[in-house]
Amino acid sequence: YMATREHRWFRVASATFIVGFSYATLSLARLPPFALILMVVLCWRLSQVHVSTRPLWRRTGVFVAAALVFPIIVTTRSAGSVYLAIQKVGERVFSAPANILYYYFEVTPKYIPHQSGRTMGRIVSLFGMDTFDVGNAVSRYLDPHSLVTSGSANVGFPGALYVDFSLVGVFVGSIATGIFLQLLHVTLCRREKTVLNVATYVFACYQVMLLSILPLPSIAIYSGLPLILIITLRRSPKRTPTLIDGD
Repeated sequence: YMATREHRWFRVASATFIVGFSYATLSLARLPPFALILMVVLCWRLSQVHVSTRPLWRRTGVFVAAALVFPIIVTTRSAGSVYLAIQKVGERVFSAPANILYYYFEVTPKYIPHQSGRTMGRIVSLFGMDTFDVGNAVSRYLDPHSLVTSGSANVGFPGALYVDFSLVGVFVGSIATGIFLQLLHVTLCRREKTVLNVATYVFACYQVMLLSILPLPSIAIYSGLPLILIITLRRSPKRTPTLIDGD
């Protein structure tokens, strides 16, 4: 719709958003609805770079605040008040990832031996290795008396690298992650600013944000990003509309 300004695309976009948002809220998980609104806002923001940035940032702030409404509402049900809910959501965004990352370094290798790649999910089964749910192990370490045995303490990519390959993995893996992200950024930014390329870039931005709470294989392999990149890079720019003139 932002590329063509045709009403039929607005109806399609609205219907798709309503269905997607309804599906995202079914589990009462806080992240999926926020992620959906965030990616829509990023698409809109990247399509408006040719106008004044001051009013854009105001409206962007309003949209981001709107995206936080659902997580706060859900958290209020358990926290008991809106103030505590805002505090918990803020803690989950700004401090919890760093706190959980610390505990990964504390429990390894004292309680959990280095796993040599066993935390990478189903892909390790191709090499004849058993998977290890390190998120569940750390969760039970943090709260050993919890009745919920299926909990998971997700961690950013440095924690997973340390559990798998010690400090050598953190050093080499961080450099490899930086190279991967830079190649992804350069590849997408050098392409024409079509609807498909911008949408792919926004989806990639969201996945990169998740590196603060998820390991690299979850983003690079299991997120759907590889499939979307294949579709985008194979698609001819002439077959997709351009968003706006300019870079």
